Amino acid sequence: MDILYFNEHQQCRHYLSEVRSLFKVHELPAHHRIIIDSKGLYAFVFMLKGEVEINCCYDQTHRLTAGNMYSLNEQYTYTGITLGDTESIILMFENPHIRCDEFSLIKLRKYIPKETHCIEKLPILPQITDYLNGMRFYIAHKMYCAHLQDIKQSEWFFLMRAFFTKEENAQFFHSLIRGNNPFMIMVKQKSREVKTVAELASACNMTERTFRRHFKQYFQIAPKQWLLEQNKQQVELELMKSEDGLKILAPQLGFCSDTQLSNYCRRYFKKTSSEIRKANS
Repeated sequence: MDILYFNEHQQCRHYLSEVRSLFKVHELPAHHRIIIDSKGLYAFVFMLKGEVEINCCYDQTHRLTAGNMYSLNEQYTYTGITLGDTESIILMFENPHIRCDEFSLIKLRKYIPKETHCIEKLPILPQITDYLNGMRFYIAHKMYCAHLQDIKQSEWFFLMRAFFTKEENAQFFHSLIRGNNPFMIMVKQKSREVKTVAELASACNMTERTFRRHFKQYFQIAPKQWLLEQNKQQVELELMKSEDGLKILAPQLGFCSDTQLSNYCRRYFKKTSSEIRKANS
């Protein structure tokens, strides 16, 4: 049965459209190149069918398999390839809508383990499967109401609170828990405007020594390494997405020439810029 009065739904100012929807269903064939650009957004992947191999921070490779859900780090862009026919639902948002009074991100902070990863995994329980089937129904019928999606996002947090331990939730949501921090938000915003740690510290109105101490505390990585990873991801993403020639793209990415860009790619990706672009065409 089709949704009634569809034009009225589309005309509502709270109608998101498929492009702006928080929830998206992805059905992809085998050997399909993918980009999950979650930088600045919290992203969660629910694998319903098949398997995907993706690269994340520090050139680590992970396999996302059916029957599991994954949390991605909002600091990174993920690239990869499908290893067979796949189906997944991806949820992405800037700020969480949590209506459960007992599901507090602040309270979960103390349960975060010492070792966390840029991708965390939990199984899709039957209760979560039922929830996802409902979400697929709404998406299939183009019910992209912002209010409905906020409710469904909040419902997911209710289910996570009900069926997973505090320790499991803390590890799974560690990026979200840590991300609601003024210092981290400021660093992510200012990092787009600078190239060095000294410049970033100055942009944050801190001495470099104080900045490094705070950075290590919140990001669990040296600021120089973090900036390098951000730059590597930006270069790779632009090579994959941009239609500009390499001579035009190189200065846009801060390189003096396309030769310097290619040398950079050889150093960090073991491929030339042309090879990266060709591999993802």
